[in-house]
Amino acid sequence: ELPVGCSVDTASGVVLRTCCADVGGASTPTRLRLYARGLSAVADDAFACQRSKAVTAIDLWGNPFTSLAPQALGPFARTAVSLSLAWTNLAEVALEAALSSASWRTLTTL
Repeated sequence: ELPVGCSVDTASGVVLRTCCADVGGASTPTRLRLYARGLSAVADDAFACQRSKAVTAIDLWGNPFTSLAPQALGPFARTAVSLSLAWTNLAEVALEAALSSASWRTLTTL
């Protein structure tokens, strides 16, 4: 069962959520890729919303990760920020996989 406010993009199998965050005033909802089907729901709390030219990205724990005006940065900086967010998500998935594997090994040795 999907979390409230989420839906599956049938073309890509990606779970989407409509999110809304206050960024410098009134907020604007935007749809965002949260996690691919088959990955853990650890990324369920990751969200980002945008208003006007400002973008605020929030990491998995809800802490401010970056706040910037994309149009003022140029493509290289925007790509760097996107990659850093992607690596953060990959690190979370890898960490969870390692913990799950360790838990499974512990259970099988008991």
